[in-house]
Amino acid sequence: MKNDYCKFYVIENNIYAYISLLKKRENRIRINTGYKIDKSFWDNERQKPKTKYSDNDTLKIALDYFKKNCNDVCKIMIEKYPEIDSVSYQNIKTEYLEIFNKNNKQVIKLNAFWESYNDFILYKTNNVVQKTIYHFKRIRTLLKDYEVYTKTEINFNTINEVFKSKFENFLISKYDFSDNYISKIFSMIREFMYYAYRQKYHTNLDYKYLTKPTNRADIFTLTEKEYNMLINFDYPNERLTKTRDLFVFQTEICQRFSDIQGIAKGNFTLDTDGDMILKVRQKKTDIVVNIPLSPIAISIVKKYNFELPKISNQKYNTYIKELCKLTGINELVTIHNFKGGKKEISQIEKYNMISSHTARRTGATLLLSNGIPIPMIMTLTGHKTISEFQKYIGYNELPIKDTFKELWKRKPLSIND
Repeated sequence: MKNDYCKFYVIENNIYAYISLLKKRENRIRINTGYKIDKSFWDNERQKPKTKYSDNDTLKIALDYFKKNCNDVCKIMIEKYPEIDSVSYQNIKTEYLEIFNKNNKQVIKLNAFWESYNDFILYKTNNVVQKTIYHFKRIRTLLKDYEVYTKTEINFNTINEVFKSKFENFLISKYDFSDNYISKIFSMIREFMYYAYRQKYHTNLDYKYLTKPTNRADIFTLTEKEYNMLINFDYPNERLTKTRDLFVFQTEICQRFSDIQGIAKGNFTLDTDGDMILKVRQKKTDIVVNIPLSPIAISIVKKYNFELPKISNQKYNTYIKELCKLTGINELVTIHNFKGGKKEISQIEKYNMISSHTARRTGATLLLSNGIPIPMIMTLTGHKTISEFQKYIGYNELPIKDTFKELWKRKPLSIND
């Protein structure tokens, strides 16, 4: 009895096992191993991946295990059918595959970086907002672009300090990304690597070095005067009017755009005093917040019969800039960017910096400027720590001078000689 009945072939990058249990070549049994490799990396004569293939050792172990299972089943079949060639091919194939699938329970996972990344995105789809999924997909594109640009192959073992340095230089030189955005990219890659580590796709802990300090980002919010201008402006069409209404409602309740898009009639209730309350489960934090509605927020939801207008986040951000420009929110503001550790300063008209997230920040800033305590505002925003909350506040827009002038009125005007 021979010991090896199995031979591997690569067809369209898929590795197939051909089982020569019967004498006739056309009666070989073909099984897809589930493993993939570019044909240029496969040594057909030696029946293994070439040494230059990045996952050479792991794939070889996986295929050796697969072959052992194939040969073990062959021995079972030959012992059962001493005159196996007299049995019909279809019967042998059916019985062989049945035994093989039953016995082949163990699955050896390769360093399947991209396969794992795609699984990760599917996993995250049910747990995070769509904008986060967009960023993970964007990072996947950047990593693939890096492979092409550097003519290297990314796998789990290449995510280390050397990769960090080269990938960062690539993001700066080709895309001109800021240090803060690169820090965000690194953070999201670390999250994926941790997921893959838990799934036993790799044992490489060097991914933890994929960090980059952040610089405090410029925070832009609307002043109370600008906010009132927005509320009172008569816009020329329904599109901009609906956008303004959504922005104002979002500002009044201090929530993310993803959370207002999920609001329906069932989210509105009356408390024991007869005041309207909005109950929202925040998608990002999974925290439930109960928000007392202001008169202007109530007027907006009643205007739309408690069914707020639906719009994509991309169009919403575009329309917000359009209506802010039309409203006259166009003073020059200073932008601080850090790229490659160097500070860049520029100026731009303010409406360009207004987005859906500005509404949440504006709402929190205006509440603070009107004397609402920080802990109370945090119950609306869902922030767990004051340090997290402070990142949202546009301190430049707070009426600091007016607040001090009111304080000074209650103090002596001068000191006695």
